[in-house]
Amino acid sequence: MIRLISNKISIAFILLLALPLNLLAGPKDNQIILIFSGDNNGLVESCNCPPEPWGGLAYRKTVIDSLKRSGQCDILADYGNFLSSYKQEKSDLLVGRIYSILGYDVVNTGKNDFLYGIEFLRKLRDYNIPLISSNIKTGSPGSKIIKINGKKILFAGLCGKLKNIPDSKFTSPVSALREILQKGKEYDCLIILSCLSEDENRNLVDKFPGKINIILGSGSEESIRGGYRYYKKVLFAIAGTEGRTLGKIEIKFSMKQKPEYSISFIPVPLNIEPDPDVEKLIKSE
Repeated sequence: MIRLISNKISIAFILLLALPLNLLAGPKDNQIILIFSGDNNGLVESCNCPPEPWGGLAYRKTVIDSLKRSGQCDILADYGNFLSSYKQEKSDLLVGRIYSILGYDVVNTGKNDFLYGIEFLRKLRDYNIPLISSNIKTGSPGSKIIKINGKKILFAGLCGKLKNIPDSKFTSPVSALREILQKGKEYDCLIILSCLSEDENRNLVDKFPGKINIILGSGSEESIRGGYRYYKKVLFAIAGTEGRTLGKIEIKFSMKQKPEYSISFIPVPLNIEPDPDVEKLIKSE
């Protein structure tokens, strides 16, 4: 079972926003802070769904900017399904435009994101969204290395097999990851951005023992607030569905041991100021 976060996160984050920036601890030596999201499912604004009516892209931008200013975000990643699961092209193009200004470093291409076909993804690339797709050929890079704080973080983006997607070529997740690793890229931490099933994620860990550090987007089980678990010492984590929370992983490196992780979840509450640029963009549509 996914371990769920507690209600205390909303209070903690509101207090964080109230603190002066010089009182907020930034990253330490040999540490990288990863902020992640996933399963936005095409939402522009919060659905106001109980029990936690959080979310909305204008509010997410406020939270992300606050984390970056306070040194609490070195890498910003999304594990996919940022578009809707049914065709609403005008709204999904708006999501794409907003994602281009949220400041992501790497975004996986998920099942929802293939709904319109490869040509639509090319439109999104024109918005400079840093898409990757390791096992479905789209014209985007298959992987990405981000160098920060003296470390190399390797990202791969995987998706399950899809039907009726013209001009796409599917490779099994295992074969795609093997191809990435055979290229001999040096890395300090391998993070999989996954839109695979739980069994497929576990199979990757079994097939590549000791190679994978973190899998984000672990299986079909969704959580309103986010959650995590371990499988054979690999961290599996999901953010709050539809942008309700962002995940935060502090990755700590040492000379003799594998990376260690500290994970928490940050709400995207509606009682903070929405980003004015994103808000303006939404209202213009």
